Amino acid sequence: MTNYGKKLDSRSQPDSHHFRELGRSQVHDQGQNLIRYLPILLVTGVLILAGCVGPVALHKAVLEYDDTVQRLESEMLLLNIARLHNNLPDHYTVTSAIAATFDFRSSVGFQGNWPGFFDNPKSQDKYSLNIGASVSENPTMSIVPVQGAEFTERILKPLDDETFGFLAYQGVNVGLLARLMARSFHNRDPGGSFLSSALNNPNLAESYREFRRIELHLQWLSEARELWVLPIRFTQRVVAELSGPPSAGDIANALDKGYRWRKLGGPNEYELARIYSDRIAITNYDPNTLTNKEREKLYRLANRTPENHALVDIERGYPGGDYPIFGSFKLRSLNAILAFLADTIDKAPEFEVVPDPRTGPVKDNPIRTMDVQLTDSAPDTELRVKFAGKYYSVPDTNWDREAFIILYKLFQVTVTDVSAIGIPVTIAK
Repeated sequence: MTNYGKKLDSRSQPDSHHFRELGRSQVHDQGQNLIRYLPILLVTGVLILAGCVGPVALHKAVLEYDDTVQRLESEMLLLNIARLHNNLPDHYTVTSAIAATFDFRSSVGFQGNWPGFFDNPKSQDKYSLNIGASVSENPTMSIVPVQGAEFTERILKPLDDETFGFLAYQGVNVGLLARLMARSFHNRDPGGSFLSSALNNPNLAESYREFRRIELHLQWLSEARELWVLPIRFTQRVVAELSGPPSAGDIANALDKGYRWRKLGGPNEYELARIYSDRIAITNYDPNTLTNKEREKLYRLANRTPENHALVDIERGYPGGDYPIFGSFKLRSLNAILAFLADTIDKAPEFEVVPDPRTGPVKDNPIRTMDVQLTDSAPDTELRVKFAGKYYSVPDTNWDREAFIILYKLFQVTVTDVSAIGIPVTIAK
């Protein structure tokens, strides 16, 4: 019989010492491999951590700086309305530059005691792995107190009709634009001669009502998509018989002045032409459907007034023509717009005006052009500023926020390059 209980040969029987030596050898090999690759693993981990922290912090900082500059400029406009309301001069400070240095730091540490691990299973040896990354930023902001003759002239200079037309072409409410930008409306005869004016001033009630009825009529036409706000474009031509083709110098001089030469049918017949399109017309018809001669006449009528006049021509026979209007909006400066909004708080409050019976329904006809509220306590709105112990704020309505956006854009148009104005004040964190 096979003896399953046969005693094993002592030579083939492993002892405990053998297991201990084997365990130590395996642990030693594993420890050596871990130690060999540990720096690579640590460096990789730190780079991944720093790579994750860095872009996130930079992305957040850029957005926060942009938001800070936008809020500063918005509050600056509201603050100047408050200053003018308190009969104080307005003053502007513009952020000209922001330089921020980002410092990304990382650290790594590992410590432990490998020998004796299997000799003493109850060993209290401790192992630790420390990986860290930190981010710091040092922003430097340069602000320019905008002053001097050049900037003062830009603030006090009336806005031009091109700015009015550009904003209207972008879809801005024409009625709101007129209420903000126009000081008055000048009624004119078909030849362009001045007849009367309707002032955008609530203290002159009848004149103010007439102005509001005009802008409400244009607003209705705009909402009905029957209003055109376009440059008056026409071509001025001169035809001449020349002894030969124009020289290179003649062609270059013509191009510098906006003219172009063109060869006509005759052997020595040439045309010198220039396209004009630097004046705006607000009409209830498409100006491009007129003949070149008719567009030239309309341009000449618009050009009889300064650039701060926007021509309005609402003619009979077209939509809204039963209320014919011919004249021009006289546009304000940025300073005058802010002063007007300051006066409407309590010195010259606006009042309700109903449209002319010949005007169709309009979507919005609020009493105030932009509601600037004056309160003793902080209102529940983001757009607010405290001045002279009072809070000046703009409520969160679509109309008022759109009005403030237009005001902000006009400020951007007026305050362009400030690099050569004054000495910047640098603030470092």
